[in-house]
Amino acid sequence: MKAVGFCGSASEECAPIRDFVQKRNAELIGVIETDGVPYRAFRSLQSVIKLQRAQVVVTPSFGELAPDRYLCLEMKLFIERNGAKLVTLDGSGPDPRREIACAVSRFFSLPEIWEVAQGTKLPRYERSADFKRVPPFGYRMNSGAAIPEPREAEAVRAAFAAYAEGRPIKEITELVRSICPDRRPTLMTVKTILRNERYIGARSKKGYSLPPLIEYDLWLKAGERYERGREAPPAEEPLRGLIRADRSFRIIRDESAKRSHGRTTEYAIDAEALDRAASAAINAVWGTAASRGAFADFCEAEAENASNALLKAEKLRDETLTRFSDSLGELRSGAKSEELFERLDVLADMKNVLGMQVRRTADEMKLYTLPREETEEFFSRAYRFPELSAEERGFMAKALFAGIRIVGGSAAFRVRTPYGRVRRIPAEGILTE
Repeated sequence: MKAVGFCGSASEECAPIRDFVQKRNAELIGVIETDGVPYRAFRSLQSVIKLQRAQVVVTPSFGELAPDRYLCLEMKLFIERNGAKLVTLDGSGPDPRREIACAVSRFFSLPEIWEVAQGTKLPRYERSADFKRVPPFGYRMNSGAAIPEPREAEAVRAAFAAYAEGRPIKEITELVRSICPDRRPTLMTVKTILRNERYIGARSKKGYSLPPLIEYDLWLKAGERYERGREAPPAEEPLRGLIRADRSFRIIRDESAKRSHGRTTEYAIDAEALDRAASAAINAVWGTAASRGAFADFCEAEAENASNALLKAEKLRDETLTRFSDSLGELRSGAKSEELFERLDVLADMKNVLGMQVRRTADEMKLYTLPREETEEFFSRAYRFPELSAEERGFMAKALFAGIRIVGGSAAFRVRTPYGRVRRIPAEGILTE
């Protein structure tokens, strides 16, 4: 694994980064130093991440990323969006309450609703006339719309018919290749074709639908064969990803699921007891009006701070854009000097970074503008944790829990609090004998 360091110019800040990377047997491709002016350092870091030259960014602290906390957050999100990971040597990061604010905001703002009785998400589709992506095998684009491609459509129909008859996938792949010798689809492509609902005109999650290529009866016959050969999926456990234990574990529904590995017996976690303990932990931290009021006050204060920071960021960005335009005017008038080119280079980096800062600050202001009644409704559902669907339990758990630790036979929830800390709540009775 390759890592890149990001810190100030002081050598005492760079040494711990090198030691950290060396202890983990990773390769340090370099250390980017800000030298008090972060704009060029940002450009260098973005280039490294976008080109996937490093998978980890190591910095002494979260505040070391930028002089402004909103810009720090934007840099962290940029790193994660591009598939890399941010590691801070002191373990610092964004305020843990931000995760809860994001969850409350998404809970009410997504183009989906939570069904009141079951807690399942029901998508709200919007039909789109234009297909704005590359169409699947069997279609081609024509004036912004996806229409059937005759030869490929014939191959799709032949593939479904052969699959419904019980012919093997390898033979079906050769059949499709013989009909479309110019495309030469792979075996995995054919498998994808046979499970694509677009071929019967079903609407996608994005809201579009395509002209059907096969009859619904043929789709059902192919689906019956697929289900016969499909293994039953494991039971979904929404809290599994939050558990960190000192040995292997299994979330069980009955005693027969317990097993052992040599001398070490893995932890057996009762799924229903785990859900009840999660509900108790949520109520212990968020069950009072004072705690919910403290979180609402925090959101209002953050929204006001972001509003004030946005005005300053917009002013600085506008001043930078003016200076950049003036410098471009000098260049157009025939002035050429190393100082002018250097100034243009710095101003170009500044306007890009300040644009990022303005966007992130505006987004944070919008994020924390949460009506109190929405916050109350969010927590009223969280208190009923065991009654919710697996999907909604996972949604709530990621927002409210920083993790679940099991060490030495003792389990505890790490719950985010309305005061910016993480509180440890013991989880009794979730480990079976």
